[in-house]
Amino acid sequence: MPTGNEDSQHIKPTRLLAGGDAEHQAATAEVYGPVLDRIVRGLDLLFFALERSADCEVSPPAPNSTAALACLSSSFRGIRAATLLAVQGYLTEARTIVRRTYEAAALGRMLAKEPHLAERWLEKGEWFPDGKVREWFGVQSPPGDERSCYQDFYREAGAYAHPTFRSTVPLIVEGGRLSRMSLDTKLEPGNALVVFREIAAEAVFVCLAARNAMASLDVLGPDWIKSLDELATDIGADLPKLRQNYDSAAADYERFVAQVMPASEVDRYLQEHPNSLDNIMRRADSAAQAGDRPERSEDGSTGGAGALTE
Repeated sequence: MPTGNEDSQHIKPTRLLAGGDAEHQAATAEVYGPVLDRIVRGLDLLFFALERSADCEVSPPAPNSTAALACLSSSFRGIRAATLLAVQGYLTEARTIVRRTYEAAALGRMLAKEPHLAERWLEKGEWFPDGKVREWFGVQSPPGDERSCYQDFYREAGAYAHPTFRSTVPLIVEGGRLSRMSLDTKLEPGNALVVFREIAAEAVFVCLAARNAMASLDVLGPDWIKSLDELATDIGADLPKLRQNYDSAAADYERFVAQVMPASEVDRYLQEHPNSLDNIMRRADSAAQAGDRPERSEDGSTGGAGALTE
């Protein structure tokens, strides 16, 4: 191997930074349009879910909401980054990000339902390995099979996330012989299609994780669920749990939304309502200082420490 840059000093910097990328990108967009469209649809669904979740948060946010939103946001970027790398021809590198994205989505799903774990994750920077997440999900292997589907995908993706034979040797071998030109990206129709399909499936998985992390599916609405069902069907996944009567669900959702107070108005409502926690505590403090019983609020309650907030 050269000890200096004598072999590279005559090569244009653009070649070193993006060898063959432009040609690969143009060919990819033409050949893989349908599967790329599915990835974009998945990103669109996930973007909506993340945006709606952020809009629903009040200040200060709960630890589980913060942790889940952070992990799922990372998953969104992971899908996008993996797609961009694959479009440019970096298939092995794209699969590396797919594995991390899968892990982030599963972790976000778990932390959404476990506030105490989310608090540890936020405050201590604690990392939960795949085994702990898998144990929380309670994934059971089929009878006689020691591995689950979750484990199988994680192991398969791990073969590309680490410097294994599978992830490295093909980069320097072409036609059974060593080839320096393998360093440049080139169109690989069969391999590329597999990777794009994996990313599309990953997008559906992350959307499912976001769906199941929600406190209520009403946050997303039936149209979102229907779109996810259609996307899953298009990639070849059968998700019967998503099925519902979308017409009646849409009507129920409209009635629900009409009664829900926007998150932007919650703080003002709690400041003004006589039986919000802050106002109850203010009355209790005033009564204690005056040595009197707590005064009654407009609805007749005393606003004592055991009063319920709305």
